[in-house]
Amino acid sequence: RLQNSLTNWFKGMISTTSFKMSTTTSILYLSTTTATQLVAGLTLFQNLDVKGNANVNGAITATNVFIGPWAVSTGTGGTGGVSSPFSGIFTITNTTAASSTTTGALKVVGGAGIGGSLYVGGSLYVNGVLTSGSGGVSSRTSVSTTTVTLVDGASTTSTVTAAKGYALYSVQVSAGAWVTVYSSSVALLADSSRLITTDPSPGSGVIAEAISTLTTTTYFTPAVIGFNSDASPSSKAYLKIANNSGGTRPIDVTLTYLPIEN
Repeated sequence: RLQNSLTNWFKGMISTTSFKMSTTTSILYLSTTTATQLVAGLTLFQNLDVKGNANVNGAITATNVFIGPWAVSTGTGGTGGVSSPFSGIFTITNTTAASSTTTGALKVVGGAGIGGSLYVGGSLYVNGVLTSGSGGVSSRTSVSTTTVTLVDGASTTSTVTAAKGYALYSVQVSAGAWVTVYSSSVALLADSSRLITTDPSPGSGVIAEAISTLTTTTYFTPAVIGFNSDASPSSKAYLKIANNSGGTRPIDVTLTYLPIEN
């Protein structure tokens, strides 16, 4: 009779200040298809079995949490902290590809600590820079820049993002040009008055330069080792680009390199 009375009392919409059950046996079964609502709290001293979905608008405070067959122990490491990982194998079957830090089948807002080996079946990017391909070694990449329209003999500077350290393979230009690659902004400034017929001084911060009068690609054999030597090393490479084509035009410049430090 008590079970029937409580069940009938809960059916439909209910507004109450509180409801407490201290019995150790199951006495309540709700089969109604309409909503059951408590304005205040509901205290249960035994299990709560939900056969459908549980929608919670506020926080859940629990001593023990189970997700499927896995037990997760709540820790003291801060809000949302977990003191122990899943004890079984955790498999994500979603196949969404990743193209940034905010895409993919698994997204972690904070850092990730891995106590064992890490196997990557695809490419590995660090700060948006490709550092290794599927073969487990770094892959060559390119970076390009375009100047404003320059009269013949005029020059401009540009900064591109490459790597903290790299092996420079080639410099490609869309028209005749004198392209110089520097290790720092200080080196670029110090070399600004040097003539095209004068070689750079050793240790001046000049990584490489390519001089042409036509559209061409200058290959460095062997590859030239370049690096950023700013006070706070970064992935920046500094360029001076002079028009050496005999006409007035913008100059497209492409550096092809192998990243060796990021």
